[in-house]
Amino acid sequence: MLAGCGGGGDAGAGTAALVTVGQSVETPAVGSSKGQAVFPGLPRSGHFVIIENGVIDAWEGKNINTVIYDYYALIQRVRDEGRIPVLTGFSHQALGGELNYFNLRFRDFYDTIVQAVAINTSTTFADWGRVPFYGAFDLIDFVHPNRNYSNRLIGRLAMTLDPLTTNCTDILVPPG
Repeated sequence: MLAGCGGGGDAGAGTAALVTVGQSVETPAVGSSKGQAVFPGLPRSGHFVIIENGVIDAWEGKNINTVIYDYYALIQRVRDEGRIPVLTGFSHQALGGELNYFNLRFRDFYDTIVQAVAINTSTTFADWGRVPFYGAFDLIDFVHPNRNYSNRLIGRLAMTLDPLTTNCTDILVPPG
């Protein structure tokens, strides 16, 4: 699995890809085709596409209608490619650095919107907001998870993906 704040890519075994909404959905400009999601530089071999959410949209107060549109467009594009989208919720951050109380409240509001999008589109949702969080102790810099918190987030993602893999074949174990 890949984690972090970047453009993403396919996981080691080629079974999942990680994309971030802010970097993966191109908001249509005048004259462009609406809803065209792009995956810059990503190979299309992953069966599952983990759509990691960029909390920066929340902190900056990005128009909520644009955020919702981006999610719907990205989910539809993934499905059009015959792959399974999986949304993650937002991880937590702590008060400090450049983050104030309102930034943290926006995180909660936008996280609720992402959950609603997952429900409305019947998309699997890895609820990172429910992962135990111990404040600034779990972070490197008020924003980014340290190894312990990151491992708990990855654990939640793995538990979310596990039921989706019931039809997968384990090619590493010979039959019989």
